[in-house]
Amino acid sequence: MDFFALAARSWAACLARIFEVFPLICPNCHLEMKPVAVILNDKELVRLLTHLGLPGFLH
Repeated sequence: MDFFALAARSWAACLARIFEVFPLICPNCHLEMKPVAVILNDKELVRLLTHLGLPGFLH
């Protein structure tokens, strides 16, 4: 497993412990999802969220 996959799993485990949210479990079929990309650029993240019709803003 590469660094980004390990980081994503660690991040997901923290969210699951603190907020009881399971970000790597598909809300539709309840199967485990695998991260395929990491977005490091804030502007690209805002662009993606805007494209998906979700709120995207920079502070």
